[in-house]
Amino acid sequence: MAYLKPDKTAVLNGVTVNTYLLTQHNPNRISMPDISMDGRIIGVTVHNTD
Repeated sequence: MAYLKPDKTAVLNGVTVNTYLLTQHNPNRISMPDISMDGRIIGVTVHNTD
């Protein structure tokens, strides 16, 4: 089994937040915007698991 390592990890109010950037983790080769998206968030996925 393969595990991804987060690009960034932070703790906010006691909750650990792992950030995975699609540009670094894109095994399905999802097409990316062809214009610069620097500083703009275009999507967030939240997983609440134990």
